Amino acid sequence: MHIWKTYSHGANQCKVVYWCVLTRHFQGTHFVLVSGHLKLCLPTTKGSGSTSHRTSNEIASLCNYTHPELQITDGLVRQETGILFPYNPEFYNTATGLYGPGALYCWYLLLASVLMHWFFCYVNDLTPDFSSDLLGALAYPVFATTDLLLQSVRMMGKDDRALAIYCLAFPDSLIWGSHSFSDTPLDMNNIPPEVLDLGQRVIDIIGPYRVSWTAGLFLYVLLFGLRRSGISSESKYTSTRSPYLVMRVALCYILLSLIIFYFSIADPGMGWTLFFWEGSRQAMLIGTWIFTALLIMVVLLSMTRLLQTLGKGRNAETKEILHSIMWGFLPGAAVTAVAFGLIMYFGMTIVPDVAIQLTERDQLATLMVGIVTWVYAMLDVCYCYFEPPNAAGEVHIPKLGQDQEETQSCYQCSRRRIDCDRQEPECVKCVTKGIKCSGLGLRYRFNDGIAARGKFVGKTFPVVDIPVTQSSKQEDATTAINKHQRDDPFRESGYERIAKSSVPTDQIADDTTETTALVVPDNRPISIHWGLDHVDPKSRFCLGYFSNNIAQLIAVINMGFNGYRDLILPRAETDPLVRKAVLLVVEQHLSLQNGTSISLDPAAYTSLVRELISRSHQCAPQDDDSALTALLLLHIREMISGSDNFRLIYGSLRVVVNALAARSEDKRTDLRTFLQLQILRVCLFGESLFNETDGVHFIQAQQRACLEFITWCDRFHPELKDLLSQLANLTTLACNIYVQRAIFNPPPEETIHMIEEFKQSLGEVDAYADIVGRHLLAWPCFIVAAESSTADHRQFFLDKLISLHNTTGSWNLLRAIDQVKEIWASQSSIRWTSMLGGPTQAFIM
Repeated sequence: MHIWKTYSHGANQCKVVYWCVLTRHFQGTHFVLVSGHLKLCLPTTKGSGSTSHRTSNEIASLCNYTHPELQITDGLVRQETGILFPYNPEFYNTATGLYGPGALYCWYLLLASVLMHWFFCYVNDLTPDFSSDLLGALAYPVFATTDLLLQSVRMMGKDDRALAIYCLAFPDSLIWGSHSFSDTPLDMNNIPPEVLDLGQRVIDIIGPYRVSWTAGLFLYVLLFGLRRSGISSESKYTSTRSPYLVMRVALCYILLSLIIFYFSIADPGMGWTLFFWEGSRQAMLIGTWIFTALLIMVVLLSMTRLLQTLGKGRNAETKEILHSIMWGFLPGAAVTAVAFGLIMYFGMTIVPDVAIQLTERDQLATLMVGIVTWVYAMLDVCYCYFEPPNAAGEVHIPKLGQDQEETQSCYQCSRRRIDCDRQEPECVKCVTKGIKCSGLGLRYRFNDGIAARGKFVGKTFPVVDIPVTQSSKQEDATTAINKHQRDDPFRESGYERIAKSSVPTDQIADDTTETTALVVPDNRPISIHWGLDHVDPKSRFCLGYFSNNIAQLIAVINMGFNGYRDLILPRAETDPLVRKAVLLVVEQHLSLQNGTSISLDPAAYTSLVRELISRSHQCAPQDDDSALTALLLLHIREMISGSDNFRLIYGSLRVVVNALAARSEDKRTDLRTFLQLQILRVCLFGESLFNETDGVHFIQAQQRACLEFITWCDRFHPELKDLLSQLANLTTLACNIYVQRAIFNPPPEETIHMIEEFKQSLGEVDAYADIVGRHLLAWPCFIVAAESSTADHRQFFLDKLISLHNTTGSWNLLRAIDQVKEIWASQSSIRWTSMLGGPTQAFIM
């Protein structure tokens, strides 16, 4: 049952409803109806003068002061600033302007600029940088969270502090549980000191409390809402400016601080109620604002696309865009309108009451900072993505999905995340900004040392001059001729045969001294074909070194025919472009061997890249055998070096794959056939390291074609048909493991049998270790090692990768070992296939 009691105070008349023993939770709770609004009053406990109710009455008094229309306010002037205590500004004496409306609105504008930046990075498949607006948006809540911890410590020891925080945070909400409340009007001219102190501390804590909640929800949306679902293209190995780590740390710090705050109030029931109401309010407000902002940006993108389709007369696409706007924007607008209606109806706000007006000078100054930042971010986005139509009537808009891969930009424009106008030799946008433009095409980075990481960072191999006497010259030249032994007993290559020459021995020795900077690690003599008079001594040395030390490692079968030795090297004799590429591969391999004396020349790399770019303007790469050969050799160089330039040059190889496949079979030369097979081989291994989504799709669609580089060897080695079948089976097993992990992510124990099958097949192949190219096993062993979950399997494949490195001397296997160990150490449910890729990914082949 309920009883109505009416009482008057001044001009105010209130009705108090006494709910009598309806439920245990509502027992004795009062609701005051003031001017048609429901107000909370806690019930009177008889005998309120008892000392046992002193603290509760103090809490109730604090709550009563937030309803001045029920209290005695004679002689007091109502202030325009404070909402909770409009007649008692002394409650706000300790409040700080850091949580005033100007500071908070400035922070909200920073959040808006960050959201806008992340959205356009998301639709363009870009990784956001750690920008200055993001730094500001993170610094403020981190400070507020620290302040929350300090204020929580200050309030410890205060009785019923949870109830006090709840009363002031939600003065119009229900309170669960029984607490004392005096319905006797209080004289607001005489406030007890303990009540004033408690009120000031609650006001001090509500500001950082709400900022922490807002920041936590916003970071959660950025980290988990604006990242692609399913098979993610996101990589663990991000750039040094990647914001994800800092954002995760900030989010964890905020969550930990909120947990500490809730435990510090020492009232689980009221703490849970406070959590529920604050979480609901924040989710409603933040969700509505973010959804509205995203809806506006999506509509702007759609309208820009609509303008483009109208300009080009694409009626079908125009109708599709209009249909998307109708069925996307209208329902979204309806949901937004309902959400805003509820927010206004319930008077929700996340701005704490600190009795500070926006018109104060410090608040206006702070707000201006936020406005300028937001306007600058918006103009930057508009400049980048919503440029006016050019002379041809085209509108530049952000590329979505696969369309982005077809767009080339200079490095400077891509770093600024703007659409490059692709003018040559320098784009107009860079010239306008006064930026040095690197031009279109690939960008290569160089290191002064012999390595980008590890113990050789910053170190170089000095070029030493070895004094050679007249007698030693003759002796060395004679020794190189007499002691040469062919590595391959089944054939004789022009680079392994010493042709007798009429050139005097002294002259031969003099030519040889020009290449003393290139020293063979194991001191084996390198045979040089002296008949190549048009090739300088250094090039002759490198051609011989490539034949003896590199071709055998990257071939499928190092016996008889070897495409790298029999097709590419003859091309290098007559083609300067291919010869430059061979020299780069040899110098890179030599620079990583112990005991060598060689310094890499970045100018040679740059010269080759510029020549490739120049040739691509005259002839498509798929129609230029020399360019294809040089591009393939550049990937061999990246494989040997283990550098992170792999992603920078791999994109050029991807675009020629389909064009090569479209060429008719009868027009292919032996070199063209070999190049196509080797490029497909690179793509088979490269796609999985470039992007998980593309890797899965490429393997599923092109696996059979890519494995032809193994089956093609049947015509040269029919007696090794079983071995070639085993090699193809090893690669197929690794592909199946990769695809299964990427798509289904099964429990580790379900793939143990596949790993064991691979291990057994690998043991059979190891019997032919002297003729099987060792680089053929690198990628399959790396994939299976990453999938391994048992200690025995992990140790086995770790030893195998170490053995392959010792055999080949290539540093990409060192990177593979480090990456496998990092995958094993992650111990998380995330797919290890999603951890591959990124700017620092090495080419493992």
